[in-house]
Amino acid sequence: MIIDAAAADLSEGATIAAGTQGSGDAGTIRIAVLHLTLADAAQITSSTEGEGESGKGGDVAIEAREAIVGTGNSSIQSNASGIGPGGNILVQAEVVRLANEATIAAGSSGAERTGTVSITARDLSLQRYRTITTEALQASGGA
Repeated sequence: MIIDAAAADLSEGATIAAGTQGSGDAGTIRIAVLHLTLADAAQITSSTEGEGESGKGGDVAIEAREAIVGTGNSSIQSNASGIGPGGNILVQAEVVRLANEATIAAGSSGAERTGTVSITARDLSLQRYRTITTEALQASGGA
């Protein structure tokens, strides 16, 4: 999935998602914007899940030439809960600002590794209950 726009504003639970529940890989989410805003439980997410053989979770790549702002329990995440490895999260922006429970996270509760989280920014601001994490319950964690 490719989104190329001047600005993207997601709010009130709006979701951009890619996922797999079978042996095929999830699609990659690529977003190129000047400014990205996530608010009020909006999310950009990639996932892989399943009991048997699972494909790889899709990568989430976001490039904002100006800023990425997340507030109000919004998230950018990659989750793996099956046999397949989680996708990676790559964020590039001049400014990345997370506040009020916003998160960027890669996690795995399955047998495979979680994806990595990579953030490149001139200015990174974390405020009020915000997190950037990688977490694996059974496998190796990401970087």
